[in-house]
Amino acid sequence: MTEKTATIYDVAEKAGISIATVSRVINKPEKVSPKTRDRVFEVMKETGFIPKAEARERARKHVGRIGVITPYFTYPSFVHRLRGISEALKGTSFELVIINLEEKDDFENYLRSPGLNNRIDGFIILSQKLNKSTLNIIEELNLKVVFVEFGEDNYSGICIDNYKGGQIVANFLLSKGYRTFAVLSENENEIKVHPNQLRVNGFLNVMNKRQISIEDKNIIYTGSNLENAMDSAALLLKNKPEAVFATSDLLAVSVIKMAKKMHILIPEELGLIGFDGTDASEYLDMTTVDQSLNESGKLAVDLLMKRIQNSSATVQTIFLPLNIIERNTTTS
Repeated sequence: MTEKTATIYDVAEKAGISIATVSRVINKPEKVSPKTRDRVFEVMKETGFIPKAEARERARKHVGRIGVITPYFTYPSFVHRLRGISEALKGTSFELVIINLEEKDDFENYLRSPGLNNRIDGFIILSQKLNKSTLNIIEELNLKVVFVEFGEDNYSGICIDNYKGGQIVANFLLSKGYRTFAVLSENENEIKVHPNQLRVNGFLNVMNKRQISIEDKNIIYTGSNLENAMDSAALLLKNKPEAVFATSDLLAVSVIKMAKKMHILIPEELGLIGFDGTDASEYLDMTTVDQSLNESGKLAVDLLMKRIQNSSATVQTIFLPLNIIERNTTTS
């Protein structure tokens, strides 16, 4: 006798809730209380229930979707990485799905939604470090995942060394003859990863070794929007440093705009270097640290495709080089 396939009615009855609630758990799990959601997921697993759309997808070898988890998809650096990912997917049978999940619980709830493996073939996770509980879910579901910027043990990743990047900036500015410095960095208190702070730490490490002191008033942490950054840049420029290290190209733009407003000539009166290598740095002829943003996206797709095609493929971690592109905001 053929075993009866579980239905949504069976799940509702066993969970002791309405069919409508089960449907909400399937389609909009964030709208259901965690207790109810977890109970429904448990019953689905016990009964072997598979939503109809996911049952159809299961018959296919691949779903044809690559999910990108990004906390800030409007930031220039993220846009560049997404562009690289999109370019790498051209001509393939895979489409790009951008999933903007900023909170840890949002991501874990998404990972626990029914039939995730049958909706997404794999994930590229940009600039995030995950909690152990989240990594456990990924491992439990055997999800194909590649990390970009910050690696994780036992997973493939495309990484950069932000601390070393700060050191590179310090050595470069010193080689140009600058001797007094200011740093404009992003306030990262509300997020788990701190790439900007790592860049600041690397910069200060070199300065300390060279016995160059930078006063606290010359290191400012600001918001990521241009208006806040310009206010912070004004405070730094009043102290008349010879050079400013802005830990992102976006922050460097704020320094350029404020310097113009304060009639400070760049590079004649002020040296400036950014970090990222975005289009903005080229448009503004700005010296910056290029971290190969587009290339990181393309390489992430390559590593993920290898995992999708062969789940036992060797785990790889690729560190991309950081290179200074010298333009017209520093002295030659």
